[in-house]
Amino acid sequence: MYDVPTLGLNYRMSDINAALGRRQLARLDEILRRRRRNFTQLKTALDDKGPWWILDAKEDNTTNSFYCLSVILKAPLNTRRNEIVSKLHAAGVGTSVYYPQPVPRMTYYKNKYGYIAADYPNAAIISDHGVALPVGPHLQPEELEFIASTFKSVTQEFPQ
Repeated sequence: MYDVPTLGLNYRMSDINAALGRRQLARLDEILRRRRRNFTQLKTALDDKGPWWILDAKEDNTTNSFYCLSVILKAPLNTRRNEIVSKLHAAGVGTSVYYPQPVPRMTYYKNKYGYIAADYPNAAIISDHGVALPVGPHLQPEELEFIASTFKSVTQEFPQ
């Protein structure tokens, strides 16, 4: 199980990674535009009519990086998340789980700040039932349609 028992730092960026990052910063506006386009296409293809809902932050004073599209599975599908992720991977759809534990359940944060997991029910729902789908700038419209249709097909294999 994913846990953070102590505070740590990550200084693993190499010179090559830094050089690549600098070049990508020059293309940041285009990368974000493509991610937004891909997020919107995937969200439209999935919509919220299935046994899930889609996280979509829309605040006037914020900027969304559209790193991924997070689908939160509703009951009873939510108990089958790991099986769904496995089937998606087997079908060629890369997914992730962000994060397998919400911060209030991690040892370091519970101990340091006294977080009580029950005080953050939405964090638990997102953590326990979320599936992150890719929307990277390299994805083409037909690939996003494949992701959406595969996700719908896989989730239909389970009782709803």
